[in-house]
Amino acid sequence: MLSGRLGRTDMDRQQSVIGGFCREFFERAGGHYGQSIAWFFGPHVAEDILKNWLTEAGVKVIFNQRLAGIDKRSDAILQLRTISGQGYQAKVFIDSWLQVSEQNIAVVRRWFEEVWNQGRESSIDELFPADGVAHGLGDSEQDVHGPDEFRTFVANIRGAIPDTHIDIDDIFSDGDRVAVRVTLRGTNTGHGLGVPPTGRKVSIQGIIIVRLVDGRIREGWNSYDQLGLLRQIGALPGAGKRDTFLSAHQ
Repeated sequence: MLSGRLGRTDMDRQQSVIGGFCREFFERAGGHYGQSIAWFFGPHVAEDILKNWLTEAGVKVIFNQRLAGIDKRSDAILQLRTISGQGYQAKVFIDSWLQVSEQNIAVVRRWFEEVWNQGRESSIDELFPADGVAHGLGDSEQDVHGPDEFRTFVANIRGAIPDTHIDIDDIFSDGDRVAVRVTLRGTNTGHGLGVPPTGRKVSIQGIIIVRLVDGRIREGWNSYDQLGLLRQIGALPGAGKRDTFLSAHQ
């Protein structure tokens, strides 16, 4: 319910039907303010309520401990070991790091769908902060910093290929990094890269590694087929009949 972004008007309409565990939460929030119930409250109040619930349920929360190793049997986690030498056992382990990884994958999927496939510039500002940096986008060693510089890159690609569409072929995550293999397809009908449009269909592949912090892209390493793109739009001569790298040479 809380993640549904209910506004005050929506909440006022729903108060009569909210019950059970959820209503108890609001009642506890009210207790913090000396009221029978509180529908709106500060984030610290919600945190205190959660901590109290965990304590009452006998759930032990451990802070400021660095993980040293994991004891497993097949895929089952038996024990967590910290660098202090302490071991922790439980019937069930929940991997919150895995949850963060899944959230980061969702952000990267949203980036390609909204920024590239929908051309939504507002998503660049939302997902790529001013201190964000992208490597390997141009044909020089120059990096791209912040939303404004990235918009220039997008404008050049979409200016040359207005119907740009990027498909995600593979996507993997490990902690704060996401690796993605993509294919860009479209039609060269614009002047965005400084050459006359050819009307040709374009298809290139790329691999990108992204580092995320707090749900935003802070750094990206890009490797995509720039040479193939320039050849396909006529900016460079074609590759010819023989593949230079795959054909035998004397």
